[in-house]
Amino acid sequence: MLKFLVILATLASVSFFAVTAQGYPAEGTTKDKSARVTHPQKETQSDNQDSEKTPSVIIQVGSQQPASSNTDEEKETRRVAEYTYWLMVFTAVLAAVSIVQGYFLKKHGDELHSLAGAARDNAETILKQTSHIVASERAWILIHPKETQLPSLIPIDALDLRNGPGEHTLAHCMVSLKNFGRTPAYVFSCDFQMQVGVSSGAPPDRSFYEEIVEFSEYPIAPDEFWPMQATLQPEGFVNVATLEAINQGQKFLWLCGVIRYEDVFECGGVKHETRVCMIYEARTSSPKPYWTIAGPNEYNRAT
Repeated sequence: MLKFLVILATLASVSFFAVTAQGYPAEGTTKDKSARVTHPQKETQSDNQDSEKTPSVIIQVGSQQPASSNTDEEKETRRVAEYTYWLMVFTAVLAAVSIVQGYFLKKHGDELHSLAGAARDNAETILKQTSHIVASERAWILIHPKETQLPSLIPIDALDLRNGPGEHTLAHCMVSLKNFGRTPAYVFSCDFQMQVGVSSGAPPDRSFYEEIVEFSEYPIAPDEFWPMQATLQPEGFVNVATLEAINQGQKFLWLCGVIRYEDVFECGGVKHETRVCMIYEARTSSPKPYWTIAGPNEYNRAT
């Protein structure tokens, strides 16, 4: 369709120039007319030699010049009118071609936009699939709830302290970490602690999650367990009154932990983090207390 309109515009241009060229007179036409007008004057001059003998009347042909001038003006006016007409036709054809060309350009632009959107959607889908594959194959260091022990809470005021408090009197808990992923991991920061607070909504010292305790990288293979000890902070010991308040639900014992590690096979130094926030639940009718996930979501996540 577009090629046809271009050909039509070209033919209109050729016709326009052909008609314009036909409107102009050929060279020498004006000279011939002036020559034909002057012939009667020459004949009149030759006949004047015998004017004394034979009287004659000289008739000038100049009276025909106004009619010829009017004819030339009419031709010129007609030529300008034809020129203007074909110029309008040519302009209209060009305008029509421009409109049609703009339509096809817009249609082509819409198609390109649609293709770009489809390509973007495909790229996002591939990225999600790739991320899913990477996430399923990478290392995942998480706490193993079933292997994590209950806290050891021995009141310090119930012990024989004549020889001084020993290390075994610290309130502590053994936490079990496991690599649930399929690739090894290097742990470069890890810390666990217990806290006692009066709120069941969040641990009292939440700045713990922002602190980084660095040590030598420790590798954990897939399906390997790694035990960690969490001690009570900040005192390190529990007394009889605090233990009774915990068992009666007046105070709450929290287990907080942060693990930071890298996947062995990931490029770019991507660092992962696992946050743990659990509460020692002693308010239920369960035969014995247990650890359960609690606290804000930002303290229970794995990246």
